[in-house]
Amino acid sequence: PRPKGPGLIAGRVALGAAVATALVALVPAYLSVRWVERAFAQLPASPRLALEDTGRAALWNPLWIEPQLAEGTIAVDTGDQARALSAFHEAIRREDNWYSHFELALIEAHAKRFRHARAELRRAHMLDRSDPAVAKVARRLRKKTPIDPAALNAAIRREINTSFTTAQR
Repeated sequence: PRPKGPGLIAGRVALGAAVATALVALVPAYLSVRWVERAFAQLPASPRLALEDTGRAALWNPLWIEPQLAEGTIAVDTGDQARALSAFHEAIRREDNWYSHFELALIEAHAKRFRHARAELRRAHMLDRSDPAVAKVARRLRKKTPIDPAALNAAIRREINTSFTTAQR
């Protein structure tokens, strides 16, 4: 027998509340992910719109650091070092992460501030001891070789894509 009367109404209210709670929790996170994905997808055509999308992503999920990482990465790729510095420092304030320190090391090396670059790279290495890019950059910093962050990031992306596609064969 199916419940009738107040029991049926209470069950439907509880179900509705559970669905509403799930939507409130999941929809902003989902939208934030989509804004970050869209930012990278439209970067080649419109860096300005890509950066706007990272801002939207941050608004939808203010606890997630990915929008700041995306903003910093896009800013590096477009040569906006000041914005990149700000975004990566904001990401670190939210959650200490190797990637922000790595990118800050690249920016510092580009500006020939090698002592700061080495400090950032040491922190990146402490947070992720397995990334081969950290070791490559460390060698360049020992030689005090300036680094073009955008060019290095592009080379890393090419290398990752190449190793991924060849591993799939």
